Amino acid sequence: MSKDALLAVPNVWKPELYKIQLDAPTPKPVLCERGDTVGPTWYGQEYHGEMDHKACEERLRDTPDGSYLVRRSPGAESYYTLSMRFGQATKHFKIFYTREQGHFLRENFKKFETIQEMVADGLVDFYMRLHAAPILKEMMSQTKKCYEQSPYMTLHRRKLRSLCNELCKPAKLPMVQDSLETADTEIADDERDGAEPGVDPEAGEKLDPYDNAYPAYEKQHAFKTHTFKGLNWCELCANFLWGFTSQGVKCDDCGFMAHFKCSELVPAKCVPDLKRLRGIFGVDLTTLVTAHKCRIPFIVKKCVEEVENHGKLQEGIYRISGFADEIEALKMALDKDGEKADVSAHKCNINVIAGVLKLYLRLLPVPLITFQAFPLFMESMREKSVGEQVIALRNAVKALPPAHLHCLKYILEHLNRIASDHAMNKMNEHNLATVFAPTLIATPQHMTDLSQEISMLAALISHCHTIFFTARFRMHPLVGSLSAGSTRTLLLALLVFASAWHAAVGTQRTVYRAGDEIVTITRTKVDPATATSPVYSYYTYTAPNPQSDVVYYTDAQGITTRQYQSTSGTVVTGNRRIAYDDGTATELGIGISFSFTPLHALTPHTVTLVVPGLDVVSVPHWQGCSRNPCGVGATCQETAGGRPVCSCPAGYSGNPLVQCRRAECLDHSECRGDQACRNGNCVNPCAGVCGVNANCEVRNHVPVCSCPRGRTGDPFSSCRLQDPEELCRPSPCGSNTKCNVINGVPTCSCLPGYMGSPLSGCRHECESDVECSSNQYCSQFKCVNGCNQCGKGATCARVNSHRAVCECPKGYIGSPYTECRPECFGDRDCPAGRPACIYGICKNPCEGACGVNADCNLRGLTPVCSCPRDMTGDPFISCRPFTKEDLCSPNPCGSNAVCTPGYDRSNQERPVCTCPPGYTGNALTSCVRGECQSDAECSDHRACIAYQCVDPCVGQCGVGQCPDNPCGIQASCRLNSAGVPVCSCPFGYLGDPFKECIRPECVSDGDCTEFQGCRKGKCVDPCIFSCGTNAACSTKHHVPVCYCPEGLTGSPFERCDPL
Repeated sequence: MSKDALLAVPNVWKPELYKIQLDAPTPKPVLCERGDTVGPTWYGQEYHGEMDHKACEERLRDTPDGSYLVRRSPGAESYYTLSMRFGQATKHFKIFYTREQGHFLRENFKKFETIQEMVADGLVDFYMRLHAAPILKEMMSQTKKCYEQSPYMTLHRRKLRSLCNELCKPAKLPMVQDSLETADTEIADDERDGAEPGVDPEAGEKLDPYDNAYPAYEKQHAFKTHTFKGLNWCELCANFLWGFTSQGVKCDDCGFMAHFKCSELVPAKCVPDLKRLRGIFGVDLTTLVTAHKCRIPFIVKKCVEEVENHGKLQEGIYRISGFADEIEALKMALDKDGEKADVSAHKCNINVIAGVLKLYLRLLPVPLITFQAFPLFMESMREKSVGEQVIALRNAVKALPPAHLHCLKYILEHLNRIASDHAMNKMNEHNLATVFAPTLIATPQHMTDLSQEISMLAALISHCHTIFFTARFRMHPLVGSLSAGSTRTLLLALLVFASAWHAAVGTQRTVYRAGDEIVTITRTKVDPATATSPVYSYYTYTAPNPQSDVVYYTDAQGITTRQYQSTSGTVVTGNRRIAYDDGTATELGIGISFSFTPLHALTPHTVTLVVPGLDVVSVPHWQGCSRNPCGVGATCQETAGGRPVCSCPAGYSGNPLVQCRRAECLDHSECRGDQACRNGNCVNPCAGVCGVNANCEVRNHVPVCSCPRGRTGDPFSSCRLQDPEELCRPSPCGSNTKCNVINGVPTCSCLPGYMGSPLSGCRHECESDVECSSNQYCSQFKCVNGCNQCGKGATCARVNSHRAVCECPKGYIGSPYTECRPECFGDRDCPAGRPACIYGICKNPCEGACGVNADCNLRGLTPVCSCPRDMTGDPFISCRPFTKEDLCSPNPCGSNAVCTPGYDRSNQERPVCTCPPGYTGNALTSCVRGECQSDAECSDHRACIAYQCVDPCVGQCGVGQCPDNPCGIQASCRLNSAGVPVCSCPFGYLGDPFKECIRPECVSDGDCTEFQGCRKGKCVDPCIFSCGTNAACSTKHHVPVCYCPEGLTGSPFERCDPL
């Protein structure tokens, strides 16, 4: 499809959809009118308690669209029900709430902070489905012919243009150029025509980590469930992501939005946006290099360059750890400033820079040597020969993702250069592998074998040039001291041991400048598939007038030039003896010999450069097993080239060149759990493994280093005392939080005024009123009671839609939203008709002060109440004319006595005092409640007579004795008139007279306290059941005194009524 055709797709439907969304109904909570409803704290007054379906339908029947309430369905336990009105119908949804996630309908659905947001989103969903169908249909018809049948391309013009530009680009064919090493083939102008140009033996497949060309990596999207707010679109199918019953995913790296199902069809072409990357530490390697459009992460390049420029020769580099706070500060600077951060050695200690590099590699979510490729790397260690191991490692690196492959190659070549200076920095391949093994390799728990990992990584460092196809062997001018004379053509036999896998098929011819003469060296390499024995490379050169006796040689990268002085700087006139590493010697002809150690030999040994006379000398390097070069008990085997190989037999260990002894063990299983089998001996594997002050624990024969409690650092280098505050630098907490160290553990908490999860980030409780319940409003980022909007002294009538309805109390003046103040503050503020200021209101003190028909007179501002002369009563209650009932008011009788109007003997009206029923005594002084009112209140052998329990037999029984006392213990026996014995308990005793009579708690009131009376042998409150209804009672000297309380009148023994 052409670019013009793609850009011609209209998008006029978008404003229409936005307009429809804005027309959707708004949430209208239906408040519960019952005040006794107690519901969850996360719901407001829209919660109606338990309500069935029918009652809910009735409650929402006449409400407008958008009305909603929350209820508990009968029998529901773990959920609540949201009922909302839309389209003249009521919709019901099960809703859930958790403190961490908020409100939601299902676990994989949208999450809302408030119930209002959930209802608003649902109303938009219903309204859009109802009214947006025609526009959606038109949209699909207009966009169905777009790129890959996806209308997504009409949604984002920027992405559309990017796609069109990509589709319209002409195809680029890969360009192959000859690789010419011009730096090594420069010759004089007068000799250029006759010289043969050099050919780089490495021209072909090569991986250059310094090449920053952007690699086209395929990267999967990092989709995660996302809550979309507002109008959003699936960027694959262009359907909408609205509604609380729909959910989608969003890529954390590039922001791509899609439905769940659509995300399975999105191609792996994620291009991360730098704005979405929060720093560089802990970010996936492929994500980082793709976002920065580079091969090697900039942090790796910067750290490596600084180490090589300023720390390559420093003793213990990478083993000695920098200060943790400085490492953390540099890490934060890199996370914040990225490539602009200053990582120079002038600002940071070189050990800090090395520590940051290790920290970055350690925090990679996917280790540099991935879990998938790790078994292949470990499998290579099972090969017997070094050559086979290198070939296996060469195949293993192919299983790494491209980003990991480039970065691993870059780091291994750097470590190889560090190891080449181990004489100065004390960090050989094994030491570097020990330090970097936990960093580059995240070993699965079921495959833990630290010693094998270290050996494997050491092999990677040693042979990285061979494994990654970049081993370069460049010869610089090699000049020997010869006697002056005419030009001679000599044969230089250089015996250099190189493994077959180090060689490639072909011939290299290089032209060198040597003073005023031209030196041509020809180097021939053999096929590695056939060269299983040591390879001898012969170099022929022409040196008419060499001027130096110094050998110039460079390392594999051609960076550092090394000089080796010859063992003899003069012409040898006699025979020279050349010594080999096996102790043999060979006689050579006349000439000059130079001795040096090659840089790329797999094992250190001495080779000799021989410049003989005109004769061509061929010297065999190996002498085989004929001279028995091995130690005691060792076996010797010859390779195809005659090279002797010494080894200890199975079950033996030791140095095969000295002596082989019977091994203590063959593998770890033959040693204790805290030991490991090393060279046939069970030894402590912790020896020399861990750093200073570090703890070493052996787990299943493997040493595990860790810093003890209270210390921190790299356990493989050094553990130092830990500052507790370091646990909070950088803070592990989210935004708007504070970090405190409590009992050695960093603890996160929200700052004052913030709420939420301190681990992910805290926020204000609210930003606007809509984020609060309907009876609250947002004030200083907090949801507060809506009635707080009322002024000082005002009353809050109600709260509607976050706004309070305020009123001033009666008698108060002013604005209810600012301040309501009293009418007066003193009597001087009041007029003559209302001279007194009472509680801020001007009043007449006589208003409501006196009773009915009473007179009120002011003495100053004090009301004085009195009844008129012809009336009586309480002037504060009521005044009435005199009656004969007034004879008994107030009661002139004694306590508990009843007064009734009566007449005396002279027929004059007088009050008559009597004791009420159940009471005895003198009514003029005091009436006392009797001991009983019926026989049931007395013991079995007594009767209630005159409100007293007495023996009814007194005066009833005849004279005589009771034969054969049939009564119980302490009971008395008397014969009645019929001569029948009658048993009874003596006075003061209770119980069954036929069994036993027991003395009670009390016999009379005197046996009880002053406020108790003796009833049925027990001390009880005498007021119980003594007074009438509404009457009060107090006890004085064991006697209940009944009276009507203040404000009541009547007979306290019958009933007290209000005045």
